[in-house]
Amino acid sequence: MRRILFLVTWMCAVPVSLTPAADWPMWRHDPARSGAAVDALPSTLSVAWWRDLPANHIAWGEDPRIQFDATHEPIVVGQTLLVASSRTDSVTALDTRSGQVRWEFFTNGPIRFAPVAQDGRIYFGSDDGHLYCVAIASGKLIWKFDAAATGRLVLGNERLISVWPLRGGVVLGGDKLFFTAGVWPFEGTSLFTLDLAAANGGVPPHEVTQLDTVAPQGYLVYNNQRLYIPGGRAKATCIDIPTGKVIALNYNSPGKTDYHITSAGPMLFHGDKVFHTQLGRVMPCEGRRPVSDGRQLFGGGAKGVVAFDLGMRQTVKGKDRKGNDVEKEVVPSLWKLSIAAEGEKPGPLEVYCKAGGRLYGARDSSVFAIQLGAGKTAPKVAWQQTVEGQPASMVAADDRLFVVTRAGRIYSFADTKGTAKAFPLKPSAAKPAAPQVQQQAKQIIQRASDPSGYCLVLGLTNGELALELARRSDLRVIAIDADPQVVDGLRRRALAEGIYSPALVARVADPKTVQLPPYLATLMTSERPQSLELSNAVQVARLYAILRPYGGCWSASLTGAEAGILRQLVQQQTLPGAELDVRDSWGTLVRAGALPGAADWTHEYGDAANTLMSQDQLVKAPLGLLWFGGPASHGELYYNRHFWGPGLTVVDGRMVVQGPGLLTSIDIYTGRVLWKVKVEDGSGPGRRGTFFEKGKPGFHFVAVSDSVYLVYADRCLRLDPRSGKTLAELKLASPEDRWGKVRVWQDQLLVTVFRQREKLGLVPLAITALGRYQGEHRWTRDASYGVPLMAVGKEKVYFFDGVLSGLYDAWKRRGLVPESEPFRYLKALDARTGKPVWERTTGRVVTWLGYSQQHDTLVVSNKRGIDAVRGKDGEELWQKNEEAPGFGGHPENVWDKVILSGDLVIDQRGPGRAFQIQNGEAAEQTHPITGESVPWEFTKTGHHCNYAIASPHLLTFRADVAGFFDRATMGSARLSGFRSGCRNSLIPAGGVLNAPNYAHGCSCSYNLFTSLGLMHVPDVDLWTYNALQSPKAASQRFGINLGAPGDRLADDGTLWMEFPKTGDPSASLEVQVQGETPKWFRQHSSKVRGGRLNWVAASGVEGVSKVRVTLPGLELPQRRYQVNLFFLEPEQGQVGQRVFDVAIQGREVLKDLDVAQQAGGSQRSLERQFTGVLAKDHIEVSFRATRGLPLICALEVIAEPESP
Repeated sequence: MRRILFLVTWMCAVPVSLTPAADWPMWRHDPARSGAAVDALPSTLSVAWWRDLPANHIAWGEDPRIQFDATHEPIVVGQTLLVASSRTDSVTALDTRSGQVRWEFFTNGPIRFAPVAQDGRIYFGSDDGHLYCVAIASGKLIWKFDAAATGRLVLGNERLISVWPLRGGVVLGGDKLFFTAGVWPFEGTSLFTLDLAAANGGVPPHEVTQLDTVAPQGYLVYNNQRLYIPGGRAKATCIDIPTGKVIALNYNSPGKTDYHITSAGPMLFHGDKVFHTQLGRVMPCEGRRPVSDGRQLFGGGAKGVVAFDLGMRQTVKGKDRKGNDVEKEVVPSLWKLSIAAEGEKPGPLEVYCKAGGRLYGARDSSVFAIQLGAGKTAPKVAWQQTVEGQPASMVAADDRLFVVTRAGRIYSFADTKGTAKAFPLKPSAAKPAAPQVQQQAKQIIQRASDPSGYCLVLGLTNGELALELARRSDLRVIAIDADPQVVDGLRRRALAEGIYSPALVARVADPKTVQLPPYLATLMTSERPQSLELSNAVQVARLYAILRPYGGCWSASLTGAEAGILRQLVQQQTLPGAELDVRDSWGTLVRAGALPGAADWTHEYGDAANTLMSQDQLVKAPLGLLWFGGPASHGELYYNRHFWGPGLTVVDGRMVVQGPGLLTSIDIYTGRVLWKVKVEDGSGPGRRGTFFEKGKPGFHFVAVSDSVYLVYADRCLRLDPRSGKTLAELKLASPEDRWGKVRVWQDQLLVTVFRQREKLGLVPLAITALGRYQGEHRWTRDASYGVPLMAVGKEKVYFFDGVLSGLYDAWKRRGLVPESEPFRYLKALDARTGKPVWERTTGRVVTWLGYSQQHDTLVVSNKRGIDAVRGKDGEELWQKNEEAPGFGGHPENVWDKVILSGDLVIDQRGPGRAFQIQNGEAAEQTHPITGESVPWEFTKTGHHCNYAIASPHLLTFRADVAGFFDRATMGSARLSGFRSGCRNSLIPAGGVLNAPNYAHGCSCSYNLFTSLGLMHVPDVDLWTYNALQSPKAASQRFGINLGAPGDRLADDGTLWMEFPKTGDPSASLEVQVQGETPKWFRQHSSKVRGGRLNWVAASGVEGVSKVRVTLPGLELPQRRYQVNLFFLEPEQGQVGQRVFDVAIQGREVLKDLDVAQQAGGSQRSLERQFTGVLAKDHIEVSFRATRGLPLICALEVIAEPESP
């Protein structure tokens, strides 16, 4: 047992309350999250009871800064304690006096935040995308509110959840409930406001605010009519509730901010930072995650407890980070209580709550109370007790102190005597399943291509098969049925056995219509297969899409008709890769092989030719979630982003990544870690890195279907890609030689050989070829000077023969072309024999080299230019001598690399132009507004530190956050919420945009640091910016999208431009919007119905009197245009409440327009088209209100063909 020692430095006093403790209705007691209650607890406390609950499932186990669900956070109302669980997907009600369970309420996903209580009800959100209202007395559902944009599900943090989980913990401000839905801004994140006072017994009316780039993670805070939304690691978002305006919070704290936000008066406490919202600056102040009673602040830390007066400030002298003298305003401490703990490594001291005149906190396993002083009496320790485990949360209510440990135990301390009641977790013995069920489970498990994958049981009778599958295997079983009673029974049995989550989870949904993510299931079966309508070809195709490629299996009993339909679909190749086996009324349908159109990424730069080009045809915009989070995100798997560790590979659905001492394989379709093997910690010759942090950038490795090659300096290990086990150890011919870069070509490994040279150290001096299975020597060819760069393709090995000083230290040579000897060559060897094919001198100091097999062209480059030569004979094709200006950020990582993509050489050295690979001529595109030919160009804004790579549909890169360029629409888009690595970690392969956590080690305040898998989702909103210049010629077609957050090119060729502009570069026109009180609105486009362009109608402006667009061009003749107007009624029940007239160019075109009535209700798009509109230099749309405020969403202008 540890004993805590206390020493106080006294400076002030506070009064003591003797009122009995009342309720604790929400996390940290109140909307400001003060952690302080007026009412006191009894002076003497003992354990009355304790109960073990299953430990929470932590959403972001990879990042301690955003673990808002690391422990249970109970609330107390009367004599009922209510606690949510992210492990069991439930809220449990306990009797505060006895510890007995009163009721449990389950949802379809983890509940990660504490409920809020008011008037006999609790309100809480779930990862299933719903807000629930439940009666405290009975645990019965009163109503639930669907906050998700659609019913689409994904694997999020290892659980099957809504794409829009409720991750902004509910807060109650007066009679209004505030919460958020969504994690990822590129999928849409929203703030919901529910007016409880206007509920009338049902679901309350609500308002929705789109949060743009905010990624909510943490409990919302409400104070002084301001709402604070935590954004994971990022700074909070502040919204003024009366006006709806966002109030800027000008603080930034890399490494300090987290999910934990509280407020007192004008002070905002965020992680380790205190921000004065009125003064607009950070106030240095000790005390982490403080408790505040409105006047004073109390916090803990490594040294003890400290108190502050919120009204006091003083100026102190100090030094800035450059050593200059500065004066800073700080909040001075009132008193400090120094605390020492026994033990070699005591944990931090935490103050969790204040009740009356006492603070309650803990250090390690010791719980204590500090009596605050009155008058000149110093604070002192009034009570102390030890518990089993580490306290992580406390609640003071009902004359009791409830202490929750990290392991999930709840202690109730009360003014009581006697033996404490104990409620330990005691899993009950499993009741054996029927022999037939046991046999079925055994048979199904044998079909699994992966013994630890996800297993779907779609349709239940009693859950016996689902339970038996979970008992007998390491599969993660997800059982789904539409009957709530059947699902509830299964949940309770699994909980009783102690296997509920992660071994088995159950959800209420119709198995025939539930929107499951594709590629999820290693195994799929049913207890009621006939209920799935397997005789319906459409239904079979839907289920087949859920199977994981490379062996996902459906296994269940079949009727003759169902077997016939399956055979027909397989024969017609309607189900690509399907293999069907039916025996004795039992069917097995396997999804074999790759997804049609998917491609692998085998080498660090894509392939052996260094093209930086993926051939994956499936990954295209718009992009949406497939999975995120989980063990594939953990930092141990990755090098620090500044070390510039090896790039990833993706082969046969497996992503291989390297970190310090580990090589890891990850399932790209679910994010599961397939295997991890220990490797050496260090770096091999020729690893190109940034060594300023003395990091070791790892070892070269490549992967193909049958092998992973891990290259140490003295040997190369051939590993089994299915297990990570070593299959062979390959050696070079000479024991003095060292392995450099490797390329796989047919049955050979082609290796640059490093040798020791006086004064130069290890340098690449030769190329050798080995058999790639056993390592037999095939040939070796020495270079004249060196082999720093090599590419392989079309039976040849291409290399730069020369000396490059400092090539591998990317940081030291940033922005510079390396020094080189005057003799430099480009050479080609026969890949099979090693014999020279051709060589030519080059004046270029080559720092990048790639080969296009399609065009038989070798392209070499550096910061100052690009050369192209024919691969067959080395003849020069073209040359570009242009200094690369680069983009913003760390351009040393991109100033030499170019991308070989089909007919184009994409010059990502900046600006993002492209050239025809055959002749070097500039590539062109059509300006969507004028129809003119303009240079092909992509752009990106914001800080970046990696290079771009390409695929047939995208370029991917970092542009502040993760980003991409959509080649179809010529627009750049952001994947807000996370950043990619300092080398490209957005790899299109296997049908997935793979985004592992290569940003690990960054302390910057981006929202989330995790791993993701993204895929093409047509209905996701796509907002872009572009490199197009604002037009000067006459326009042919354009759209003005009012209130939109970006631009978008429609399939018919109209470029819809945002207005007002958000700041990113893009073509634009002069637009004026007039009105006395214009109010902008926007919602998720999935909520819009009935139109051809719902994402256009999803935003707009009301209270408008005129919209005027100046047409581009000089001295334009008058001509006729088609003008299309888009409307939508955003408010519920507005038929007859908003009526107005519309005129174009002063001529009335719509009389008494009632959008809701003519569109068929609210949230429905209404388009009206008008032809023959005469205009010369502008288009003007005007509005006249009859009732309510006029509105408009967008206008499209299309030039009509001119008369001959």
